[in-house]
Amino acid sequence: MGIMHDSDSDAGQGGVSVESLPAALPSTDNGIHEEAWRAHVSFGSWLSVFSNGQWRRAQVVDETDNLLCVSFDDSDEEDMWIDRGSQDIAQDNVEDASLVAVDTSTWQPPLSSPRRPSGLTNVGNMCFLNSLLQQLYWRPHFRDLILCTPPTNAIEHALVECFEGLHLNDGTSIDASAVLAASGLEAGQQQDIQQVFLLLMNLLESHPAVGCVSGAIRHTLRYGGARRTSIAAFHCLSLDVVGVTSLEESLAEWTATEQICDFDWDERATGVTISKQSTVETMPSLLVCHLNRFTLNYHTWATDKVPSRLAFPIKFPLDDQYILRGVVVHCGDQASSGHYKAYIQDNSTSLWMEFNDTIVRPWDVHTNVEADCFGGPCSDQCAYLLVYEKQL
Repeated sequence: MGIMHDSDSDAGQGGVSVESLPAALPSTDNGIHEEAWRAHVSFGSWLSVFSNGQWRRAQVVDETDNLLCVSFDDSDEEDMWIDRGSQDIAQDNVEDASLVAVDTSTWQPPLSSPRRPSGLTNVGNMCFLNSLLQQLYWRPHFRDLILCTPPTNAIEHALVECFEGLHLNDGTSIDASAVLAASGLEAGQQQDIQQVFLLLMNLLESHPAVGCVSGAIRHTLRYGGARRTSIAAFHCLSLDVVGVTSLEESLAEWTATEQICDFDWDERATGVTISKQSTVETMPSLLVCHLNRFTLNYHTWATDKVPSRLAFPIKFPLDDQYILRGVVVHCGDQASSGHYKAYIQDNSTSLWMEFNDTIVRPWDVHTNVEADCFGGPCSDQCAYLLVYEKQL
């Protein structure tokens, strides 16, 4: 939660989130880490260079697209130019090696596209996790940061194993039970996919991949001529579907000014009416929108599903740089049961696919999105999560 403070004017726009990745990433047999490491060698990076019959430490002092100019740390000899792809250079494993700064809002290492779309096996009510993992994996920015960052805990190891399996597979479905176990979730029990997404981001904590989905919301309170603001981080934008028919209307309602009665502003102004407004302060590169279709029934104390129709566009209403890349739908008329599946666009081909556990098949967003995702009184299948990605 943000800290409330009195303010005469709004704070400035938040800066770009910058994370650091080691210049030395462990290589693997599949070459994923090696390829990403070489792509990020740049001015100032430290390398190990095989020269004069031994491995020597050197720093990059100049570069072109294909060549690196290195200066050796242990001598005054002239700088040497070497091919960027040469096997005579390796990652520097010295503890005080420099770090390569990576802007997590735009960085996309040039990893190859997946060999072939693969499904995930459902070993018992795992459709929520399978749909979520496919959505995250097929976003290149998020996937590459998971694959290129050395794992440090159980959840990171499980995600790397899952993503590498999907990345190098020939289309055979794989088992993601390790991710379920590392998340601490009970096997065989259905979960709310939005809550699992937030749990996963919390478990990843300061991992660079979390920066992809991290944004900020500004809350503004006003009373008379005074104003208080707070900035709160978010990983998922929750939007209501009751009383609206489109994403545009839901966003307009979310950003609208509301009145709060019986509010204690300070010691001299108690029980007063104030206004409150929320706006997006900083947009993440991957914007996850949660359509709030599960509501508590205060008569039965059960969670009901809201099946009302909600249309949404390909371009995000608040910023047309954001393009729809994925949809998670919930099938069934009960919030506590049912089935999740995902529709996802492959950035490399622009083709959409349906991921339904082990079933992977083509899906046309233009002809099928209304019937499969918008919902309505006559449909038990409707969108629950939307994934918009900023175009670079």
